Amino acid sequence: MNRIRKITAGLLLCAAAAAPAQVSSQVDSLFYRGVDAYKETRYQEALGTLRSLDRVYPEHQRTTASLLLQGKALYKLKRYEPAGEAFTLLISRFPESRYAGDARYGLACVHYRRNRFREAVLQLIAIRETEGEGKLAQRSGRLSSGIAFNRMTADELKALLRELTTENSKAAITVELARQRLEDHDATESRQLLEDFLRLHPRNAYAGEMNQLLGRAERLGKGVQKIGVILPLTGALAEQGKSVLSGISFAVGQHNEKGTIKFELVVRDSEGRMLPAVKAAQELCKNEDVVAVIGDLESTTTLAAAAVAQENDVPFLAPSAMEDGIASIGPCVFQLNGSLATRVEKLADYAVTALGLKRFAVLYPADDYGQRMQRAFSDQIARRRGKMLAEKWYYENAEDLAPQFRAIREAGLKQMIQDTVLIPENAPRRMTPAYVDRMTRELADSTSIEVNSIDGFFLPVYKSNMDIVLAQLAYQTFQTQVLGGTSWDDLDVLKSHQAADGAVFFSDFYTDAYSPRFNEFRNAYRRAKNLDPGKWDVLGADAALFLIDAAGSVPLTRGELRQKLAGMASFDGLHGRMTMDKNRVNTSVTLLQYKEGRIFKIQ
Repeated sequence: MNRIRKITAGLLLCAAAAAPAQVSSQVDSLFYRGVDAYKETRYQEALGTLRSLDRVYPEHQRTTASLLLQGKALYKLKRYEPAGEAFTLLISRFPESRYAGDARYGLACVHYRRNRFREAVLQLIAIRETEGEGKLAQRSGRLSSGIAFNRMTADELKALLRELTTENSKAAITVELARQRLEDHDATESRQLLEDFLRLHPRNAYAGEMNQLLGRAERLGKGVQKIGVILPLTGALAEQGKSVLSGISFAVGQHNEKGTIKFELVVRDSEGRMLPAVKAAQELCKNEDVVAVIGDLESTTTLAAAAVAQENDVPFLAPSAMEDGIASIGPCVFQLNGSLATRVEKLADYAVTALGLKRFAVLYPADDYGQRMQRAFSDQIARRRGKMLAEKWYYENAEDLAPQFRAIREAGLKQMIQDTVLIPENAPRRMTPAYVDRMTRELADSTSIEVNSIDGFFLPVYKSNMDIVLAQLAYQTFQTQVLGGTSWDDLDVLKSHQAADGAVFFSDFYTDAYSPRFNEFRNAYRRAKNLDPGKWDVLGADAALFLIDAAGSVPLTRGELRQKLAGMASFDGLHGRMTMDKNRVNTSVTLLQYKEGRIFKIQ
């Protein structure tokens, strides 16, 4: 305050004698001092400087800018009543000022902060009437739309509509009222509002938006809702993408024959690439008739499309992606196929708790997939107080895995020596580490000794490596419980290798041959398409059925559908039960075992 008083006193002493040019210079100097203080967030100092300027030089050339800045400083200080007074003073005294629009916007913000939503909307509408199509008008339009839609009731909007006099202002509120009625399932009133206004003002500034809402109201009134679908229909993954789409289409078609609410698919091709997937998601999300999106196939494109859907508050269902954390993008994203980490953890838990295994080895491909599988398995074994004896990796295109298997065999033999299982009669009383290592190497040269110290051998290998892995497993003579991932779910490969007998593995696809629901679906699919539904067809069908089940029998908005989906704790799909956790991820894991020429479910 002392500083401000000194400034004021100095200005008063020289004001009378100052020439007009000097006055202008002094005004600018003091004004920009206030501007700098405001920019540096010293709002109280900025306010004091500008008020001193107004007192010393009434009606100076910076008066309107000073009033605007004072209002902004007061608003930043959360002194909303005096902020509103400053904005109002500018508007009433200088209605033609270029800052009048900014003052109205500030005043609208003050009204909003004080829960005076009607007054806020009126100020924002006034800006749109006077500011044309500039940035301020656009910003005002977005804010007025948000306040009217989210903060005002239908009755309040109707009362406001009766007060307005200009075409554009009436149109703006009519749009928000119609949109609100749609959210409340009242398609009839929404359609009536829009048709009545368009009949009187067919070429109003909001006609395009009104016609879009009118189309949505008409479709909702008829009980038809659109589902967006993003899949690779061309490119390397086209075959799988088309199968998923076939399953979705068939499930939706079956529902539409009997269901009260009909669904229509809006399909876009991601080409299996990120950029087309993002563009497809953007296009679908802009279409307000699309209430949800299903897609994509692989995790990378799914993540990209899901991020766009979340940004636009559109429910997004991932039917096949297994990347950890997809659903963590936001509350609109639902991962129906579960994550790799969840599957591996359930397998490790089963190995320890159900099978009683304690010591383990892992052989995995040296890529992101293999590393995530190895890490999740090892972490879960550690949590269960198990022991990892060996963890080895290989390149996916490796043709010889003998070095990796020999290293794992040595780790098992070393454990057997330490367990005194393989101690010769002439062994020293105290076995040194060097002696144990030498003995391990000698025994490893012979495969006649069966390694039985590794209770469980986790092999999350690709299908292309299965023959090499199983051949080496047999040659290296391990007595162990084989554990695997989804690639092991291949009966033809397993039947070719005796070492695979007894293997336990998880799978993302298992159909119960005795399930009436699945048999009914399969038979209908056969009749319609002259072929059996495969894995991808069923995953697609289950995604559609999950969405349809959540939607129920009445038209829903995007927000309502998201809430319904979030409430789906479990769902009995064609390929098994889905159990959704609080993070919207399917945690159900199917564990299978191959034994004596057949695969059966054990959990």
